[in-house]
Amino acid sequence: MLDRILRPAKTICAKVLSRRRYLLLGAGLALLIVVLYATLAPKAAVEMPYVQNVSPHSATIVLRLRKARAAELRYGPTRKCPQVQFAGTQETLHKFVLDGLSPGTTYYYKVGGGFRSGVHRFTTAPSGPEPFKFVVYGDNRGYPERHSAVARLIQKEAPDFILHTGDLLDNGDDYGLWGTEFFGPLKEVLPGIPLYPTHGNHDGSPTGNYKKLFSLPGDGIRYSFRWSNAEFFTFDSDVKAGALLDAAKWLDEQLAASKADWKIVWSHYPIFSSGEHTMHTGLREAIEPVLSRNRVPIVFAGHNHGYERTVGIVSRSCEGCAPVQYVITGGGGANVHSFRKVTWDELALPIHHICTVAVNGRHLSFAAIGLDGKVFDRLELDRDGKPARTAYAEDVIRDEVFRSRAVPE
Repeated sequence: MLDRILRPAKTICAKVLSRRRYLLLGAGLALLIVVLYATLAPKAAVEMPYVQNVSPHSATIVLRLRKARAAELRYGPTRKCPQVQFAGTQETLHKFVLDGLSPGTTYYYKVGGGFRSGVHRFTTAPSGPEPFKFVVYGDNRGYPERHSAVARLIQKEAPDFILHTGDLLDNGDDYGLWGTEFFGPLKEVLPGIPLYPTHGNHDGSPTGNYKKLFSLPGDGIRYSFRWSNAEFFTFDSDVKAGALLDAAKWLDEQLAASKADWKIVWSHYPIFSSGEHTMHTGLREAIEPVLSRNRVPIVFAGHNHGYERTVGIVSRSCEGCAPVQYVITGGGGANVHSFRKVTWDELALPIHHICTVAVNGRHLSFAAIGLDGKVFDRLELDRDGKPARTAYAEDVIRDEVFRSRAVPE
């Protein structure tokens, strides 16, 4: 009797529960679709112009678009931008080469056509020795929020140009990531400040998106450029032994021929470092003698996420060679690494940061700045001076033997 009375109630409850299960299943499927779309859908390209390859008499304006369009560039030494270049083909990437510019001069430009920009400006390199400042940073990959904080710090410092030590994004072969991880955070920086990158192991094929998106000197992978009384040199360190020997030959010839007061080298993999990623033996054997023999005072690298500055390092067997200071600046956003305590480091910290370098004649002032805007390391160098402390490369290498791991990818 009781069962007969309760049966309708049981039926109603079963229907309600069944309906709730369907609702929950539907909600779950909707959430899954949203997640899959966010993961798999093409990422919208960041539309923006940016300046590249600035010299005393030329510069290149690159325009990155979401859809293939024709475009025009107006530019000149005043905000009226009286000169014009047209790109009539329908492309998602246009490169406008500006020649016949005057040294040390500010130029204004704006983009028209299917995409219109505001008025931007850049300044050409000086033709002779003039004081200048640049920023060095790297390894921002995978963390656009932190990279945006780095970008704001760069804007505040207002450098003449930027050196990037590689790993600009998590996967350089994914074209969409270039917008979210690299160009998006730097959207207010790159239209007016040229950036010179070196190829990192996360940047994809060096002849793919990496080469397509930049307009750099030489082949864009192994190149040099001059600014004031300094010359800068880089090469792809993410290559096999034979290619490293070829890069070492090129670097030796370039450094020997350079007449600049300051010769500065940057790459992605470090030659000496106490960080989690061990030192690259092939890179050290190929490149370190070239740097000391050509009296390069300072070398920048990344790969280890954080900050490190060594003492001056030179080989006992290198007669007439000069000690080189190695700076690891891989604090652009990726999760930081730990560093061992070693006698051949001046300072090593797991910290997000940028480095600024001011050159005035034969004097160089270096500072490492955290995202809080505070300077946590300084260095003053005179071109004919020597580091306060030095170490022999052989001793550093002997110390490294105890870590005997392969270089992590």
